[in-house]
Amino acid sequence: MSKTVTITLDGRPVEAAPGEMLIAVADRAGVPIPRFCYHPKLSVAANCRMCLVEVAGARAPAPACATPVADGMEVLTRSELAREAQRGTMEFLLINHPLDCPVCDQGGECELQDLALGYGAGVSRYAEARRAVPDPDLGPLVSTDMTRCIHCTRCVRFTEEIAGEQELGAFGRGEFLKIGTYIRHAMQSELSGCVIDLCPVGALNARPSRMQARAWELESRPGLGEHDGTGSHLARHVLRGQQVRCVPRAEESLNEGWLSDRDRFSYQAAAHPDRLTQPLARHGGRWVPLDWGEALERAAAVLGRAAAPAGLIHPSATVEECFRFQELLRGCGARTVEHRLRALDFRGGAQYPRQPELGCAIRKLGKYDHVVVLGSFLRHDQPILNHRLRQAALGGTRVHAVGPCAFDWNFELAGESVLSPREWLAWLEDLGRGRLPLSRDLQAAKRSLLWLGPLALNHPDASLLHAAAQRACTTLGVRLGTLPEGANAAGAWLAGCVAHRGPGGAPMVGLNLAEALEEPPEAWVLYGLDPDCDAADPAYLGRVLERAGDVIGLQAFVPPPDRSPCSLLLPIATVGERGGHFVNLEGRWQRMAPAAPRPDGVRDGAAVLAESARMAGLAPTPDAALLERCRKSGEASAPVPFAGHSRLPPDGLLRVGAPSLYQQDAVVRRAHALQQTELARRLALRAHPATLGARGLAEAAEARLVQDGAGVVLPLQPDPRMPTDCVYVPTGDARLAALGPAFGVVELDHV
Repeated sequence: MSKTVTITLDGRPVEAAPGEMLIAVADRAGVPIPRFCYHPKLSVAANCRMCLVEVAGARAPAPACATPVADGMEVLTRSELAREAQRGTMEFLLINHPLDCPVCDQGGECELQDLALGYGAGVSRYAEARRAVPDPDLGPLVSTDMTRCIHCTRCVRFTEEIAGEQELGAFGRGEFLKIGTYIRHAMQSELSGCVIDLCPVGALNARPSRMQARAWELESRPGLGEHDGTGSHLARHVLRGQQVRCVPRAEESLNEGWLSDRDRFSYQAAAHPDRLTQPLARHGGRWVPLDWGEALERAAAVLGRAAAPAGLIHPSATVEECFRFQELLRGCGARTVEHRLRALDFRGGAQYPRQPELGCAIRKLGKYDHVVVLGSFLRHDQPILNHRLRQAALGGTRVHAVGPCAFDWNFELAGESVLSPREWLAWLEDLGRGRLPLSRDLQAAKRSLLWLGPLALNHPDASLLHAAAQRACTTLGVRLGTLPEGANAAGAWLAGCVAHRGPGGAPMVGLNLAEALEEPPEAWVLYGLDPDCDAADPAYLGRVLERAGDVIGLQAFVPPPDRSPCSLLLPIATVGERGGHFVNLEGRWQRMAPAAPRPDGVRDGAAVLAESARMAGLAPTPDAALLERCRKSGEASAPVPFAGHSRLPPDGLLRVGAPSLYQQDAVVRRAHALQQTELARRLALRAHPATLGARGLAEAAEARLVQDGAGVVLPLQPDPRMPTDCVYVPTGDARLAALGPAFGVVELDHV
């Protein structure tokens, strides 16, 4: 069979693949065909009929989106027959459409508005009353004006085919047809905002930016996702210096044309009421404003008199920020510079590569036979990566998950092992020794991946797990990848924000965070983090910082003075306001420019660090040489296998958990719309019914979780698939700041 066929499109020959839909061929050939329901990433619905064209020999106009090409086919897209069919379709679509363009948020970027100009009549022949449709409540992220809906069903197909959550559907027939939720509840998908981009009319809009601006008033600035390691491409829309909304930019090799809600709506944090806009010093239990000159002098004095300060930086800082941070701290004698804030095990540092690696290109996930995910709820940790893995699974890739509970995956797994964290090391060893059926499958496969997620990387035996995973992968011929937290964990490693590595991966001697907490230094510098949410053990870190002589915080938000350990706060740029480089999990370097101006009094973080270095008597590395030093790899040593003893508590009820979707970092925690979602407000303790029954809590709705002498009352969520020796509680939430670390022993008591 020929690999191509030739058709005649508006009088000129065009080659196409056999069976390819006519509209796709026309798009590639640059021939415009109007459409509403068609989208290249969704299945064909052919229900709007706007794409009708004339096909020679056919008895009636044919929908281009649902007509496969055949050799010798002759197609006319601009003939009088095609034009008349398209004009008739437009008239039917406008019969019930409200004439509210002056107030519609989609005005100026509405596909219906654009096509009505070319295919609609100047005056409607329809004089009867137009229908009205109630607006379903889809939650705090997506607003609805369903009277405008033209029933293209793009949103319905997206939730089923892309998001994997069939939350929307079409109900009724004829003029009674309407789009809504099957059960009256808000959309809970991590990609729910994508239906806003797909809607060709004003039926679905972004609720946080509703009625704030017109499309022609907005300036579009390219940007990157700043909350996970995918590096999604997006555009920030700015009005008079304020970020108004975010939309995806198409990048087929990464996020295609989709965007996670976390990246889409986190811009709201830039205008949070707690925004820090001037340097502050704590005095007498309150914050006292300073000018920048005095603030920098105080910071230089603190670093000058401290024998060996310690520095902690969030893994979503840019490469430039990370490099300037470690350069300043190490220049002042620091031995502790870390971005692995939630890590509990820092042993075996020599076994890790120069930077975290995914093990494959994101666009090539579909070429792998098996992907094993250990210790990650990918939908929350890496939403876009989860989408790409789901697409791979639908194409035949077999995905196996190993975790402490049965997470709510949005695609069918080939296998799932729900194991206590105490069993993960043995499971990896059994996998490498061929004792599991999965071992044979991986060994027989041409291409396979094993990913270690945040729960594995922050495990008390993370070094042992990594070493066992390396051995298993070597034996079975599997590629090993890791999924660390933060948008720029790979860049933080390359910039030298780890205790035992300098820029470019050069070996260094230093104290990791656990060692620094045992013998705390006099001064600390915190960059872009909330100590009570972003640490492995917030309570312990809080006590150490309270005893420290000086704590300098470079951050974007003002904490209450009674809850902050900082003695000095320096305001820095936040999401959408900063520029610099990120390195995503596949190792791709990407540059981002500032999209919006910083508020008065706020400075660029990397510039503040460079100025602080100069005031401390150091010579900052020139900007031109900074990135070169991070990319340099000649000094990195080869990985050294690690062997050691387990540090995981062998007995007792074990707490395990990772940050939930909207508790990942300080910015997301201050995005108002995201915090109004059910996923953000819900904080529950998952436990096996037998675990609850043994403690007399079988019928209880709530329980008190006690750890290290502190207690928090939480709703109970019985889960028969949980192991009986552990409970799952998400981390990263300020409501849990008084507790100890994840993977610590806890008790359950009655309220």
